[in-house]
Amino acid sequence: MERNREPSFSSFDRERRSPDVLSRALEEARFRSFFTHNVDSIAFLGIEGEVLQANLMFEEMLELAPNEATSISFFEYLEPIAEPEAREAFSQTLIGETQEFDGLLRASGEISSIPVRIRFTPLRIEDEMIGVSAIVKNIAAERIAHQHLHNLAFYDPLTRLPNRALFGDRLAQTIAGAKRYNRPFALSFLDLDGFKNVNDVHGHAAGDALLRAFGERLAVILRESDTFARLGGDEFAVLQQVTSIPEDAAALAQKLIEALHEPFLIDGAELKVGLSIGVAVYPWHGIGESSLLEAADKALYEAKSSGKNTFRFAGPF
Repeated sequence: MERNREPSFSSFDRERRSPDVLSRALEEARFRSFFTHNVDSIAFLGIEGEVLQANLMFEEMLELAPNEATSISFFEYLEPIAEPEAREAFSQTLIGETQEFDGLLRASGEISSIPVRIRFTPLRIEDEMIGVSAIVKNIAAERIAHQHLHNLAFYDPLTRLPNRALFGDRLAQTIAGAKRYNRPFALSFLDLDGFKNVNDVHGHAAGDALLRAFGERLAVILRESDTFARLGGDEFAVLQQVTSIPEDAAALAQKLIEALHEPFLIDGAELKVGLSIGVAVYPWHGIGESSLLEAADKALYEAKSSGKNTFRFAGPF
């Protein structure tokens, strides 16, 4: 009986099936899969910045047809404001330095500008620079999350005004600027008169609505250079840049009080509150945070004690 023979292969077949060749083929297949199906948008750029190859996510992010991205300059996909930094980063990458920066992809079709983080990495074969790989990450969700955390930390959730923490930071900055440029400013504490009665009679929902409406009404009066903050409850504060002392601070305080002469219409009910204000002016009533805050607080107490719905300065000029 004839014995089974081992299958014979040509030298070409043996070479094609050798471990080294198979290993390289497997490595190439893995690389193609990693590149094509990567969750990040990836493009290979030539030394002039032209797109040589782009993966599926890059095409999807820009709503491009297959292979539509190739031969087009990568910088054409960026908003003009982001292009100078991107070109500088590209130049640095061509001399061998990996670069990472944030930019904006250009709006096109149905999509608006997309905030992205771009990482340029030099591509070499042996010692020859052949181009740059660009990894592009959509950071829109990251930006939203960061903004949300920032708002939680520094803004009052009810009125959307700066909170006590941000007010303290702005006060420190204002004092530093005042000392450097010899520039006076006014710090005013505001307290609503009759707000407790609104809560007691109409409920906390009506009180919250009134606080929001109060913030909106006063924000229209104040200038962009002023800081208007809610410190808590029905307590608010204003940082005001002044040129005429004490006339500027007095004029603003009177405007704010007069703004509350009109009642607030909340759920069909006219709710009436007043406003007491205590004013301290740098540097006459203090040159540090604690001294100014204490002076404004004492002035507010005097305004409350004087019959409310009025303002008082911290002391004589």
